[in-house]
Amino acid sequence: MAEHDEFDRLEYTMGGMMVFPGNRVDRKPTINAARGFNRKISDRMDLTLECVRRYYRHEGSPLASDLGRYAGFFALFEDFHGYVDFFRSARY
Repeated sequence: MAEHDEFDRLEYTMGGMMVFPGNRVDRKPTINAARGFNRKISDRMDLTLECVRRYYRHEGSPLASDLGRYAGFFALFEDFHGYVDFFRSARY
C-alpha cells in the first residue's frame, strides 16, 4: 500500500491535473492541439504554463492567439496565481 501511495504522490503533478477547454472556437485548433503542433512549445507543459503566465500579463507568446480565444475560461481564475492555485490544489 505504501508503494502505491508513493507512486500516486510522484505521479500527481499540476501538469497532470490541468485541463483546457475542448471546444473549438472559430474552427481553429483547441489549446491542446495548438500546443502540440506548435514547434516552439512541442506539447511541453512547462512552456505552455509560461504562455499562460504571459497571457495573464498581456504579453506575447507562441500561444497568445490560441489562449485569447478562450478568454472566458481564463477569466474564471482571475489571474495567473488563481490559475495555478486552482490546479495545484485540485484533487480529482
